[in-house]
Amino acid sequence: MAIDVGIRAEWDPLKQVLVHPPSTVETLLSLIHPEANLYESMFSIKKAQLEHANFQDTLTEQGGVKVSLLTDALSKNPNLRKEVVDFFDYKRLDGVEFTKSEKDDNRKLQETVSGQLDRELLPYLLFLSPTVELDCVGKKDDGSNKYLKIKDTLNPLGNLYFTRDQQICTDKGIVLGRMGKAPRADEPEVTKIAFCGLGIKPIYEITKGTLEGGDYIPAGDIAFIGYGERTNQAAIEELLKSGAIGFDKVAAVKGVFNQEQMHLDTWFNIYGNGRAITRHDTFYSPDRETVVYEKTSNGYELRKAGGKIEVVPFSHLIEKELGYDIFTVDEGEQKNYAVNFITLKDGKFIGVRQAQKTFKELQKGDKVDVIMVDADNLTKGYGGPHCMTGPICRAV
Repeated sequence: MAIDVGIRAEWDPLKQVLVHPPSTVETLLSLIHPEANLYESMFSIKKAQLEHANFQDTLTEQGGVKVSLLTDALSKNPNLRKEVVDFFDYKRLDGVEFTKSEKDDNRKLQETVSGQLDRELLPYLLFLSPTVELDCVGKKDDGSNKYLKIKDTLNPLGNLYFTRDQQICTDKGIVLGRMGKAPRADEPEVTKIAFCGLGIKPIYEITKGTLEGGDYIPAGDIAFIGYGERTNQAAIEELLKSGAIGFDKVAAVKGVFNQEQMHLDTWFNIYGNGRAITRHDTFYSPDRETVVYEKTSNGYELRKAGGKIEVVPFSHLIEKELGYDIFTVDEGEQKNYAVNFITLKDGKFIGVRQAQKTFKELQKGDKVDVIMVDADNLTKGYGGPHCMTGPICRAV
């Protein structure tokens, strides 16, 4: 059954999201080297899972949001067994290519494994992408073991619980992105399989450059896309030419090229119509150069002034042109994930309790409903509630 897909503005009532509690298998393997797997630091998997369960309940009970689990969505895909085949492989330890006959045998084995493995375990092949490396020595006909040594190489998708980033949801539908870091490269293929399980067909897939969901924020007649550490201009230009986005204007915002502010939503986020929270020094920095693409009959064209492409500070666009009320936080509160909240509806959002200082100050001067959740362990993966929700639909 078809479901509603598309988002016009970050403050419209949130109706459905895709989430993934950090499962023990891929998270454990990623924690063996947190930095290499893009985590901030070590954390407790058990406590993170409990925090995520509470977060899901809060989305449902406080926001009326339909929460779709990634594993459930994957299981609903009738072609899951076929899709899984391409996520694991066999190679030789000595680097020698398999013969055509051996390749055919390996493919048959992959299909057999996928066809007979317990269905509830299939998602873990997606989450781990294992490669079995074989030492092909010995003879089959003399009773010796042909494979005297094996080594399993895994590519755990430990960042998959940040379900915001693998795609964006435009006013027209789901657009699959391309990840900016190698450990996350396979994630869009996993969420694509999950969306198909929910009956959602992505309307476009980025093939050039990189685009991650944390850099994209829809805001009524305009959408903001940050470029920097994870998203680049090549992908933005491809998106604008694709026909998969229909906003009157799209602002490309120069972001920050570091891990702690890897996405636009790590330092700027919207909690209501014309209301936003941002990190002060980043927002007002002259480095936040912004260009605006305007929709025309010939597609999107860069806004010009005096015959030249107009470049404005992001703060000028937000405050002077769009008239936003801005609440700023310092570096410490930004690092506490004060900015990475998830808006449920105009003036109501879920934030993390570790940033309660910011939220209490905000509530003194604004009519806003802030629901705080514990996420001390979850955020050590380098993301908060906004990062952990893959939006599918907001009501207009």
